[in-house]
Amino acid sequence: MDRKAEGARDLWRQRIAAQEASGLTVAEFCRRNAVSRVGLFAWRRRLREGAAGVGGAGAFGEVQAAPDPVAAIILELSGGVRLRLRAGFDADLLRQVVRALEPLA
Repeated sequence: MDRKAEGARDLWRQRIAAQEASGLTVAEFCRRNAVSRVGLFAWRRRLREGAAGVGGAGAFGEVQAAPDPVAAIILELSGGVRLRLRAGFDADLLRQVVRALEPLA
């Protein structure tokens, strides 16, 4: 990958991380920061697909350490559904929620 492409990839990684850490909706974050919503979603998908072979991705999507200090884990299901789990979450309740969301995934 050339330097220009790697620079663009790094820039979008930073933007996506900033949006997720901001607590703002994608629309509000993009409006405040003059960032394209379409671009943000496209790059998020592109970066996720590029990392899919590097562990972390499962049948339901991606599990990652949470940039949000309140959440312990962010579970991103296929279809864009994102669950923020705090330390000590109820595992039985999580199983029920995931089963309920499976048709959306």
